[in-house]
Amino acid sequence: SAQPGPVTVPDFAAQPATAQPLYAQQIAPAVQQPHPAAVQPTAVPAPVVQPDPAREYYNGLLAQGYPHEDAVRYTQQYFQQFRG
Repeated sequence: SAQPGPVTVPDFAAQPATAQPLYAQQIAPAVQQPHPAAVQPTAVPAPVVQPDPAREYYNGLLAQGYPHEDAVRYTQQYFQQFRG
């Protein structure tokens, strides 16, 4: 049976040294977070108010000079739930 030959180990000391990157230096620096007391709260938008057709009709009658009682009565002819 054949015997394996001697194993040659490469001589790494004979090779020129190459600079290896330092991965810690390649990481982007952390973004500075503002102090919690310096953070301003964001404005919450106001809810959108849906127009009330009965109220618009009533206000239109008032704008035309109708008295309150008549404007309520006329509005209730078209919008029974209107209470003035």
